[in-house]
Amino acid sequence: MNINKPIAFVIAVLLGTAMLIGCQKDKWLEKVDENGVIFQKKPVWKTLTSSDGVNSVGGPREGVFIQSDLLSTFNQNSTSLANHFCLQDVVTGDCKWQWRDVIRPTEEIMLLDYQGHGVYLYQNLLLYQKGPRNYCINAENGTTVWKKTTDYSGIGLCYGLGAQYFTFGTPLELFDKSIWEQSIYRGDIRTGKEEKILTPRYSRKYVRLGIAQYHIGAVNDVRPMVEGKDTLLLITYTELGPERHEYEGYLSLYNLSEKKWLYDRKPLWGMRKVGVLNGAVRLRGDKMYTITSNEVVCHNWRTGERVWLKVLPSFAEIQGTFESRYMVLYDSFSTLYCVDADTGE
Repeated sequence: MNINKPIAFVIAVLLGTAMLIGCQKDKWLEKVDENGVIFQKKPVWKTLTSSDGVNSVGGPREGVFIQSDLLSTFNQNSTSLANHFCLQDVVTGDCKWQWRDVIRPTEEIMLLDYQGHGVYLYQNLLLYQKGPRNYCINAENGTTVWKKTTDYSGIGLCYGLGAQYFTFGTPLELFDKSIWEQSIYRGDIRTGKEEKILTPRYSRKYVRLGIAQYHIGAVNDVRPMVEGKDTLLLITYTELGPERHEYEGYLSLYNLSEKKWLYDRKPLWGMRKVGVLNGAVRLRGDKMYTITSNEVVCHNWRTGERVWLKVLPSFAEIQGTFESRYMVLYDSFSTLYCVDADTGE
């Protein structure tokens, strides 16, 4: 009996310590100020993005909500780019399925910050693009519907109207010659059949080293929309400017049903004649919002005319709109702005 008492005591201490550590770990997730007010709550759930709890070599990626679940990525080995898609239940955090039926064995699966447009979902079909490779995944069970190598180098940004999807990229026959001239493609998500439908009317005024050795033009965004019986494509794109590292941005509206331009090459720039077009277009009613370096610009997309322009002290970012009228902006000096989305004031 005397021999077992020290052992029992040690076991009790170890169990108590383990319980205390567990409680402290949970308590660490919930913080209380000096007045007893909880200012940091526990998460509903938390889960690792890699099997060993270390960020992957590619870093964390954006998540996309589809059918009330979260599409994210998971790494079995944080030292490898060979990660998986994971569809997580937002209530429990459990992974419903994983997918890695990629064409290239070393390919990294990436969800870039495209406001959720890095993939396109139609019914139970999920389209994902990576370079010149397209994949269609069954969103219900994570199986591959089809996969293919395309004849263009895609950008990973895609939109859709029903079973049709729209994306853009440089044809490989040009890409292989170090020519950067992006065109717009339309595909059928059910079969993967695609066709090149349009190339912006680039001026070819300043063709030199840019993204590629011969940089002609780059599509920034393509938004398909339906007006009456017509399908319209709202297109923003850039070309090189007169000086090195300078770009010029343009806005065009194309009637795909009638095969004609409603307007073309409307300047996106404000007071700056050159700059960098950042991120995807934001749409709100008949207004569209873009960023050119430190300028936030609002246009009427139906006419292509500028509505307002706001200049920030440094590189800008649109955080979003809320209450249907107000817009939150951010600059790289760590400043938030709330402006009227109709007037920019």
